[in-house]
Amino acid sequence: MAHDFEDLSALGFDIKLALSYTGGEEQLLSVIQRFYRAYDKMRASIEESERGEEIDVFTRNVHSLKSNALMIGNAPLSEKAKKLEECGKAGDLASIHALTPELLESYASVIKMLEPYGSMEQIKLPGEISAAEARETGAALVAALEDFDDDAATRLTDRLMGYPFRFTQKNMLKKVKENLENFEYDEALEQVRAVLEQIED
Repeated sequence: MAHDFEDLSALGFDIKLALSYTGGEEQLLSVIQRFYRAYDKMRASIEESERGEEIDVFTRNVHSLKSNALMIGNAPLSEKAKKLEECGKAGDLASIHALTPELLESYASVIKMLEPYGSMEQIKLPGEISAAEARETGAALVAALEDFDDDAATRLTDRLMGYPFRFTQKNMLKKVKENLENFEYDEALEQVRAVLEQIED
């Protein structure tokens, strides 16, 4: 199925950039749909962590939004999230409280633009695994890392990448493979556990 995304281009999305991150039209459509479906949970987490002044949680949330907005070609939203990530790293609560409403307004506007794609039948890419399969694979991967089994850990990491993680988690799994090449098992375990927390039903 071909998608030209002309409607999103007309709304200011950089589709060429998005395709460079996702690797193809079907992959981009899948990422857009997941970005759309994650909205309610992500927005609630940003709001709650901002109100509760949980800076670490807030910073992780806006970092993820920054990366994922760029992955779908929406640089303005990514830049707003990046600015708030910098505020979080600096511990600048005043700026976090001042700028979060504007970020959330922009986020809601982007989601509105993506509504036609979010309402489509969900795309499943070749080799994609379910949440249950990802959790099972992740548990096996943790065991392989604890046993220092490089071959099994590499194979299971490749399989785990079949779950439709967002940009940030995909990059972390790539880092896991680099850690394995350097025999850095503790670092790989830490990253895998962080990635597994992002599996959604």
